[in-house]
Amino acid sequence: MDAQRFIAEFGHIANAPGGVARLRELVLQLAISGRLSEREINDVPASLLIRENLEVQLDLIRCKKLKRQHAPRPVAQTPWFLPEGWVWTRLGLVTNYGDSLKVEFSDVTEDTWVLELEDIEKGTSRLLTKVLARERRFKSMKNGFPAGAVLYGKLRPYLDKVILADEAGVCTTEINPISFFKGINARYLRWYLKSPYFIAYASGSTYGMNLPRMSTDSAREALFPFPPQNEQSRIVAKVDELMALCDKLEAQQKSRRQLQTALRESTLQAVAAATSPDELRAAWMRLSENFPCLFAAPNDLDDLEQNIKKLALMGLITSAAPGEAVSEDLVSRVESTMPGDSLAVNWKIPDHWL
Repeated sequence: MDAQRFIAEFGHIANAPGGVARLRELVLQLAISGRLSEREINDVPASLLIRENLEVQLDLIRCKKLKRQHAPRPVAQTPWFLPEGWVWTRLGLVTNYGDSLKVEFSDVTEDTWVLELEDIEKGTSRLLTKVLARERRFKSMKNGFPAGAVLYGKLRPYLDKVILADEAGVCTTEINPISFFKGINARYLRWYLKSPYFIAYASGSTYGMNLPRMSTDSAREALFPFPPQNEQSRIVAKVDELMALCDKLEAQQKSRRQLQTALRESTLQAVAAATSPDELRAAWMRLSENFPCLFAAPNDLDDLEQNIKKLALMGLITSAAPGEAVSEDLVSRVESTMPGDSLAVNWKIPDHWL
């Protein structure tokens, strides 16, 4: 699916509140379902990749470079049908999730990268800062990771913090490094961990009330849609393309929103500055003629509501009926409940008001 077709089919979603975020979720769901990419006749099927993955795992375990972990359950039921060449497996069967080197401060150099969850922006997974050991002298045990590892934040998984390590380092134990994933494109694995399917699974598999985190066993049991070899690269390229398109749409919406806000404030200012019914009528006509353009979100109406209340207090919304007079009894009751001798106001009120 190219960008043009994607926009033709799903572009209307972007205009809804939070629409671009939902478009990004849709891209990832389509990606891990095999609906963004085309099949390749001579591609290496996932079944063969999984077999090679397990053979390499066994060799590394025999060499004591990987820890032998409890095997996940066989796959019985699956959430959706996968295209030909794909295979449903479990994350713990094809990765070393839960097996990472434990590191103390005495094991690192001053130039070692020390990663904390706060360094990763939620949702976007953008690395906000890179702090070295000379600036972050940690006392607690850390997880070590090599360059190329996929780093998954398991604490509050709905925060969606997943990055690729561009160099070796250490991280908080609330981040789980995945350094073995033979036959899996690292960027495809990252997009899978950021997909709405996995986030929903992880959020529903947490323990702990105040600091919910996903357990290692739950993560290893997660169902993983394993694509053929070359298709993984095509999926990553397509996701990158569509995510860039979403970024562009978001930037356009932000620019349009800023212009809309400026126009709305200017129009409302003219309404608020009205000092007579005629001025109010003219300003209100301009507002009503452009209402759909000026008010696109529910909170856009907050300023309008405040202006209407002010105009009501100024007496510009209604006019006195013929022969209508102010109730002396009402005035007496109001004056008796007010502190001081008079109420100071900063606008001119109608003649039939007191």
